[in-house]
Amino acid sequence: MSAHPDALLLARNISKSFGGVQALHNVSLDILRGEIHGLIGPNGAGKTSLFNTLTGLYEADQGHATLNGERILGRKPNEICQLGLARTFQNLRLFQNLSVLENVMIGRHVRTHTGVVGALLRTARAKREEQEIAERAQRLLAKTGLLKHANTLAKHLSYGDQRRLEIARALATDPVLLALDEPAAGMNATETESLKALLLQLRDEGLTLLLIEHDMHLVMQLCNRLTVLEYGRKIAEGSPHEVQNNPRVIAAYLGTAHEEVTS
Repeated sequence: MSAHPDALLLARNISKSFGGVQALHNVSLDILRGEIHGLIGPNGAGKTSLFNTLTGLYEADQGHATLNGERILGRKPNEICQLGLARTFQNLRLFQNLSVLENVMIGRHVRTHTGVVGALLRTARAKREEQEIAERAQRLLAKTGLLKHANTLAKHLSYGDQRRLEIARALATDPVLLALDEPAAGMNATETESLKALLLQLRDEGLTLLLIEHDMHLVMQLCNRLTVLEYGRKIAEGSPHEVQNNPRVIAAYLGTAHEEVTS
């Protein structure tokens, strides 16, 4: 499999097992700059395992992956984040007893330069950088529609707004690739439409996105290309039209929902 000339993330032959269970088997994919790339499949297909391997939470048994030409497999999660790969999680991982603004500011600290001494002594540089972080966080809250909740504790947000807060916090790291693990899970129709508009805006602004999502309507409307996993193996890849008309994909995943997705 040759690399696409516009590939931002390049993954080849990624394998991962847990005991006797093969979660990923020789999975390869290219994520192109400026696209929304969907990763679909039923529970147990290996989608989150692939996310966790690419973002450093799991160590691959074999394979290699690069982001912007920089090796990412074998690095720590914070190092991969600094290289530009940020993610959200299927289960919310917010600081529930901190404010919405503080949650986003924490995400921004991966890009700070003030050391421990400067922070403790509250040097002029440290204060200036903290102010810049707060201003950046406020801009991201405005972008994600959460600015009015800046001083609200994260635990008091609606579920949909908590999902958006996770995205805002990930954006605070200045990613070149944003990986979203089921961002629409638990959202109502209105919240899902608002999420779709936000993700399309981010793509139009030049951000590349990798998306795990079970909402096939949302996937087909959002994604430029799709990769389909089944039992840890890639079985299809292509445009939404190509994938939704692939007989193996229809049989394995879409089933009776196929007519709804294509209508």
